[in-house]
This record gives sequence, C-alpha cells and structure tokens, in this order.
Amino acid sequence: MTMNHFLLALSVVLSIPVQGQATVRGTVFVDRNGDGIQQPAERGLAGVAVSNQAAVVVTDSLGHFELPRGPNHIIFASTPDNYRSVGSFWRDVGDSLNT
Repeated sequence: MTMNHFLLALSVVLSIPVQGQATVRGTVFVDRNGDGIQQPAERGLAGVAVSNQAAVVVTDSLGHFELPRGPNHIIFASTPDNYRSVGSFWRDVGDSLNT
C-alpha cells in the first residue's frame, strides 16, 4: 500500500497593539512546491490544531487561525496524518512581526 505524503507549512504574523496582548494570526497550508511560502494555488488546511503552549485552536475552512502570543512566544501546528512539515512545525514569535 502506497501512502501519499503532502507537505504542510505554517505561516504566522504577530500583531502588537498599543495596549493589550499580542495576537498571532496565521495559516496552515498544503505547500505543494515545498518552498514554505503560500502560493495562490496552495490551499489552506482546515481542522489542524495550532497551539501557543497555553491554548489550542483549530484552523478554519481556509486554514486560518488566531491565538494570543502565549507565555513562551512559540506557536506550533500538529501535523495531520499523511502530511509532513516543511521546515519546522513551530515558529518563534517573540518580537518578530513576520515569521
């Protein structure tokens, strides 16, 4: 039995408001060419668990998620069956505006 493996990538953007907690927004997507950058033809992946090590959310129908930055400034996505991560499955969102 042959199993197809699809590439999974995680992109995040950190928003730091004037007051309040920083928010991380991002997308988990099927990275068909393996470059880690979402192309127009590369669809988001729904139902993927994403965590900041304090809370867990699930990506929406377009692969989008939103979380507070979290205590350790790390965001990670669980890798679903039949997928493998392109690069690291986690991102350090410390003080960076784009990761």
